[in-house]
Amino acid sequence: MNTDIFREIKTIFGLKSAQFEWLGGYEGNVFVSNEDDVVIKFLDASRHSLERLQQEVEWMQLMNRNGVHVPRSVLSKNDKAIEQISGIEQCFYVIVTERIKKTTSQSFLKDPLLIERWGRTLGKMHAISKQHADWHSTYASWDYDHCHPNFILTADQDVQSIWNTYQDEIQKLPKTKDTFGVVHHDLHHENLLLQSDELYVLDFGDLRNSWYVYDLAIAIYTALENNRFRKFEEQGSYYLRFTQTFLRGYERETTLVEESQALLPFFLHYRLVYSYMYFQHTLTDAKKLEVAHILNDMKKRIVTGETVYY
Repeated sequence: MNTDIFREIKTIFGLKSAQFEWLGGYEGNVFVSNEDDVVIKFLDASRHSLERLQQEVEWMQLMNRNGVHVPRSVLSKNDKAIEQISGIEQCFYVIVTERIKKTTSQSFLKDPLLIERWGRTLGKMHAISKQHADWHSTYASWDYDHCHPNFILTADQDVQSIWNTYQDEIQKLPKTKDTFGVVHHDLHHENLLLQSDELYVLDFGDLRNSWYVYDLAIAIYTALENNRFRKFEEQGSYYLRFTQTFLRGYERETTLVEESQALLPFFLHYRLVYSYMYFQHTLTDAKKLEVAHILNDMKKRIVTGETVYY
């Protein structure tokens, strides 16, 4: 990213400064302007759909109107939430939002009040989704990012076979207004920030139609994996405590029907397989070498059928 692009963004979005500091992001594409108190996200236009990005903005606005706190969009001088910027070698879509600053050191992985608020927030998001079922048909399908044949080619044959079995089972699951709709698909603890006692939800880039219980499983799986490596407590007791607290918050906002709750262990295991496949497909060879011990551990657990939650 060069300074010419930063200056262009400063002009288009009416910012005070073109001094942007790298913040991170899965693609290394997120920056912050400390002077303007905004976050700037760059998305490669050859890899991202403008239609999907517009849907992301619209869904965030829907959440905000219905009481879920999300970062507000900063509109450009053209009154747009998304602008297209051309660099020397790449073309980018650029989204600028207000910066949310964390004001607590408490852990969403350990503090029971925050775990319950996390669950309640996800429940509220699902309740809003159920109330806007007429929006669902325009959003991406549950498998849009892994339905193409190339997705599985980077994994070993034994993992591919397990993956295909999961895909066959998922295809059979019913899709009703109470079980299936537009979900966040990545609401782990690092996509939550507590600012002045208001809980903010970040990063709606994985929005899609999917099963609500899978969205729950994603949050719980991430917490379990953190406990597995950081050892807050014994995995089985952590799973029970975290899940009970999380679901208590969730069900204050919407109902998790019995048949969906029964699928939670299935989707916890599926998330492990999906995560392994996703990393194999998206990480560079250099990054795979860097995290080889993690990938090898994931593969061993998948192949041996080791449970996620004990």
